[in-house]
Amino acid sequence: MSEFASVARSQAARTIRLAACSRICYIPVAFRRIHAFLVSQLANHMHDTRVKYLLCFAFCIALAGCADGPFAELAIVNPYYRSEWRKDEALGPTFHAQLAEVRAIRQNPGTLSPDEQSRVVQLLANIVHESPNTILRSEAVLAIGELASSQTLPTLEYAAAADEPDVRIAACKALARQGGPAALAAIANLVETDTDLDVRLAGTTELAKFQDQRAVQTLAVALNDKDPALQHQAVQSLKSVTGQHYGDSIPAWREYVAGRTPTRPNQPSVAERMLRSGSELLELASPRS
Repeated sequence: MSEFASVARSQAARTIRLAACSRICYIPVAFRRIHAFLVSQLANHMHDTRVKYLLCFAFCIALAGCADGPFAELAIVNPYYRSEWRKDEALGPTFHAQLAEVRAIRQNPGTLSPDEQSRVVQLLANIVHESPNTILRSEAVLAIGELASSQTLPTLEYAAAADEPDVRIAACKALARQGGPAALAAIANLVETDTDLDVRLAGTTELAKFQDQRAVQTLAVALNDKDPALQHQAVQSLKSVTGQHYGDSIPAWREYVAGRTPTRPNQPSVAERMLRSGSELLELASPRS
């Protein structure tokens, strides 16, 4: 191995050990530590194939480097974290152990008695309120949506006001699973006031499960939004909520939610649909000049 590759590997290994001892994400620490070294030496050694392999290896480590970072789900492939989890399990549940337990509850809620569900909801509520991990909080919210308890709705309303969009999206889904006027009101509030488009899209999608005039009113807000994706999803949900059929015509649906009676789009006959499909197939099959 070249002197550069040997020194770079030593620098990276030392940095990772330092970060591991501090129990922090080593990605920014490692790159800050060896950045100057890389900049000064890399140009003179890129011909060395082993250097290229070293850089590729460093990138893969970075992807799997942080249990709470942007690649959290990839931490499972990181040998350091897998070793640490085994040690930590002797002291208490690790992140991945907790995540597996929460997902098991979500997938098998029927195995719990009413009393057990109440106790589990309290445990999940503690995760929603106290965990610093967005993934775990979101999964806990989804699991709560599958359970029945007096603590369920307050916890989901708390989640609907969380700082993280992923937690608010999970709250939309969980509230829809619970149903009822209070759940509808919480979802409607997110659709009408949230600043994150993905959250509003999630809420608009879940409103399809409520056959209620309040849902129609909120979908009208989404329908009149300037975002085409939100408009389209509002139309799909309105079809489910109202049972009306105005196709995908946004102007027609705007007429409907405004209290007017729009003209229904003419439905082609079976023969017309067959002729249209045949013409489209011929057009696709014909050679292009």
